[in-house]
Formats: sequence, structure tokens, C-alpha cells
Amino acid sequence: MTESSIERADAARERVASLTLLLIQAHDAGRSLTQDEIVRTLEVDDPRGGRRVAAYQGSDVAIRQKFERDKAQIRDNGLRVRSVQGDDQLYRYFIDPADTFAPPLDFTEEERRVVALALRFCGFGREGALALFDGGAPTPGGLQYSAFYTPVVRAIETKSPVSFDYVSRAKVRRRDVEPLVIRVIEGVSYLVAREHDETGWRVKGYRFSRMHSMPVIGEGPIGASEEEREWARLWQPGFSKSEKPVDVVVSTTPPYAHLITRLHPRAEVGSAKKGRVEVGLVFDDHYQALRFVLESGGRVTLESPASLVKALKEWLKDVNTMEAPDVSEIHFPLTAKKSSLGQTLAMLSAVHNSPEGLRISELAERFDVSAAYVRDLMGRLATFEIYDSAEGFVYPARVIKECDDWDHEETDDSLYQVTWEPGDSAPLTLTWAHLFELNVALREAGRFVHDPALHSAVQKIEEVAGAYVEVDEQPLDGLADLVAHAITDSHALKITYLSASSDEMTERTVEPRALQSLNGHLLFRAYCHLRQGWRTFRLDRVGDVLATSPSAGHLPEDPVSDWVSAGVDEGTDVVVVADRLRRYLFESLPHADVVPLDDGQVAVRCRIVDPTFLDRLMVMAGPGARVVSTELSGAGRRMADRWRRQL
Repeated sequence: MTESSIERADAARERVASLTLLLIQAHDAGRSLTQDEIVRTLEVDDPRGGRRVAAYQGSDVAIRQKFERDKAQIRDNGLRVRSVQGDDQLYRYFIDPADTFAPPLDFTEEERRVVALALRFCGFGREGALALFDGGAPTPGGLQYSAFYTPVVRAIETKSPVSFDYVSRAKVRRRDVEPLVIRVIEGVSYLVAREHDETGWRVKGYRFSRMHSMPVIGEGPIGASEEEREWARLWQPGFSKSEKPVDVVVSTTPPYAHLITRLHPRAEVGSAKKGRVEVGLVFDDHYQALRFVLESGGRVTLESPASLVKALKEWLKDVNTMEAPDVSEIHFPLTAKKSSLGQTLAMLSAVHNSPEGLRISELAERFDVSAAYVRDLMGRLATFEIYDSAEGFVYPARVIKECDDWDHEETDDSLYQVTWEPGDSAPLTLTWAHLFELNVALREAGRFVHDPALHSAVQKIEEVAGAYVEVDEQPLDGLADLVAHAITDSHALKITYLSASSDEMTERTVEPRALQSLNGHLLFRAYCHLRQGWRTFRLDRVGDVLATSPSAGHLPEDPVSDWVSAGVDEGTDVVVVADRLRRYLFESLPHADVVPLDDGQVAVRCRIVDPTFLDRLMVMAGPGARVVSTELSGAGRRMADRWRRQL
């Protein structure tokens, strides 16, 4: 990237951020602004330094094009830019903060503590709300972060319809729906809504990861009945229009059959023959059945039905063969962040939620960026000055910079604080997306953490937002509860465990110290006395808890702090291109860089420590992904071929 292109990107970033805050301030002042008023008012720092210059320059056509692009970028971040047409036929614009920011929540110190605990448990951090409440390093995403949450949650809260483009069966079409509730099932977020089709009104679910455009809020109110709202709260995902269930028979080892019955209590297990047992299961449709077999990672042999065996063969034949652009045509940005505007608002919220202020180093750690990036972004915020001589209002961020060493400002670990003037309106606080994350995280953590502060925090959220989210409970609650109590009480557990590389259960004595949800799986960090070291365990691979006992005593310190994404400084850099239906498998990988491509595809750059992990991931993606980098370009093919020969 050339110096001039970097300057243009910096100017555009500052212009969009300042336009957003100007339109918010206009609403606070009871006004809306025409394009001419915005062009006349808005100033930014000259990239060459030393002065303030007009944000919009050039011909009328160039200014109009920039203005339209900036509005589109603001909307792409989930903010609703409203327009009204005056008597003079000119359009005037404003942003109602209530469309983006939830009413302020006054958490106590104890509530802030459990909120940070819950957010860390769910993995909200790198892009989400954890950075507003916790000074620790960011964690990878356990539940998918999406800017789409802001307009959807706001629409549910105001009982308004929404429209968005949606990918279904490899086609994109517009959906006009009445949103009812957001359901979180196995780490996946769904919007459950009422939609009108040729048969009338139906309650249906839409996966957030398959939304192809920013949801647009319409004019309410919606007409859903209480009965339909109750259906929405009970909705479960289905991936086929067929209502005929699918009977599936697989054969596997007795230890894995034991795990299957834990996850699928209605499964029927036959008697063992030659070290294998047959297990019968019922699924709602072929897709769910196929997903179950693929997730087994080759630990099961599919026996019937024949139609599913054929579908599995076709799937495995096409692993890692999708047409994709050459890796040389894919360009990742210098920073992994998707949106500087989103970062701006998040950093503002973090400062507003920190009475003592935040230093550059603290913001850099919270948001997983460099100190230079924070200094640049927040430095611009601190120097913005938008002034309208007729109305006398100024830029609303109200952020001041305290420098310990003004002579060396470019390297000083400056402190950013909020300053208030008489008559100031309410501060920017949490976005609706952040509030959604808090709601989900607290409900998830509430199954394992019994703390009055957690329940009072949930009550405060519900008073503000209502019950707009339902979190589906996973079937391992009893086992997870044992692990959670072992963490709380410093106990050791004697367990049977099936590792990723073994077909046999091993007995281990482990001392759990942390529990986290990641992509629909529950993980716990524990000291393993069998391996004489710290290990990460998946809860769904624990067979039985044979005994509990007090801790054996002092344990060595865990050498890995960010254990969920351990190894990101090692391994091999890989670039994968995934289609719109399978992108969710790759976007949520810890510390992944993601860039959008044509036709809903994404390119994902990540670091792979264990090549077998990538093999399994590519098999899960089937015909919907391709490794385009030279490194590990054949991932998954050998595993898929071996699996096909066994069918």
C-alpha cells in the first residue's frame, strides 16, 4: 500500500467516524442536517499535518459520491441513518442514538465482575463486549460476533419489521420478516421471525451467518400473536423442507457409542460384535444426519440408509476441490479489523465505561491492536472539533487526552478520559449488539455460576431490552456442572476420556481451572496427572466422572494464558476460501483474518498448529471450501479418500 493510499484511507476513516458523531449530535440537538450543511460543517485533520480541512472536497459529483459511500459504510456497521424530506424538498439526515445504543446500565462492581467472567466464558472479546468490561487480553469468539445484531435487536425491541438478503440453498433472495426472538443453539445464533409466503404467515429461523446484507429496520408495528411468539421461543433449526424423519444406523467402538448416547439420549445401542456395536439414531432430515456423521471424524461407519451413504460418498469426493481465486489475487488489510468505525465506537464506549479513563496500552490490549493504531485513532477523536456557528454545537465525543510527557507525546502512554460540560446529553454506552452479547453470556454462565450479582445483572438487562434472546441448553449440563464445581472448589476429577487421536478411553485424574464455550463446544483447562502437564479437554469427549477428591496440592503454573487459542505464534499460515454456506466454519477460528470476496465467499487467513485439525475442518466443509495457499494445499483429501474406501 502506497503512502498516498494510506493517507486516503486515514482521511476516509476519520471522515466516516466524524460524520457518524456529527449526525448523532444533530439528533441530540433536535436537528437534522442537509448534505450542504454537512459539507460546510465537517472538518478533519489534514493528513499532511498542521491544520484542519474540509472533510468533503472536489466537484459536486465527487462530494455526492463520497457522501453516499460514507452513509453506506455507516449502515454496514449496523447504524441506522435516517432521512426526512423538508418543505424545501431537500433531504436531511440524522442518527438516533437509540437505534444504536441501548439505555445506560448502571452495573455495580460485583455485577461488572460477573459480566466480565461471563463474557470471557463465552469468548466474546476480540470484536465484542468483553473489551468494554475487562482489562485482560482478548479471547477468541465462542459465539459469532456480528454487526447484524444491532439492527435486529433494535427491531425486536421496537416491534418493527426488518429486511435483509439471505443465502438459502446457494441462492440469495430478499427476506422481509417480522423478528420475534434470537435463539442461540449450539453456539449458533438464529433470528426467529414471522414471514409471509404462498401458504400464509409462518414462523421460520434465519442463521445470522447466512445473512448477506445489513438488516434494514422498517416501520412497525408487527402483527405477531402471543401464540406465534411462543412458537418462536421454542423453535429449533431444521435444514430441510422434508418432514419425514431419517433413520440412521452406524457402527463404532463401544467407547464412542457411549459418548453418542450421552449426546443423543434416544439412540439405541446393539450388542457388541467383533469389537464394534451398531447404533441407531433418528434425525429430522438428511442434512442433520450427514452433519452428525461428518462430525464423528471417521469414528463411525455409516451402514444405512443407502441414500445417505451415497450422499456421503459424493461429499467426500469433493473435499477441497471448490473453484477459488488464486492466493495472489487475495489481499488482506494491514490490520485484521473489519471496521475502523466499529472500533471507534467500541473504543469510545470503553472510555465512557471507565470512570478513571483508559491508557493507550490498555486499549491496545483490550482491542488486540498496536499502540500506534490506538494512538492514531483516539488521537484523532481527541482533536475533532465540529462546530456550527449558527447553532453553537460541538463534536459530542467529549474525549480528552492526558499526557504525562507532552514533549514526547508520540511515545507517551497517554490517558483518555471523558469530560462533561453542563447540559451534556447522556453518554454513549453499550450498543444493542453488546447488550445481546451480555444477555447470552450471562444466561450461558448462569448454568454454571451461582452468584446473586449475575442474576441481578440479567434483571437489569431484561428491564432495558426485554426477553429477546433464548439460549438453548446443551445436553451436558450435569457433567459441566461437575467441572464447574471442581473449578470453584479446587477439586480433582477422575474421568474417562477419548482424545482426538485415540479410539480407546483412558482414565485420567485432572484438576480443572477454567471452563469456556467455543463454537458450540464446552472446553475446560486442567492439569492432567497422567500427562504431567496442562491440557485442554473437550467436555463432549468425557465418558464418565468416576470420582471426585480434594486437590492434590500445589500445581505448576499454566504456561499458556490464552489457552483456547494456544499456539497462534507457532504452526503454519494457511489461506482458505470458503463459500457462503460453509464460511461459518472458518470465520470463527481464533485470531483469523477474514476478507470478503465475490458471490458471498470469504478468504480466511489463519495459523494451523495441528494439520489434522485442518483435515477435519476441510472434510466438514466438503465441496464448499478450498485451501488456496501452497502450505497444506491438500488438506482433507487423504482423510476423505480413506473414509470413502471404508464405505
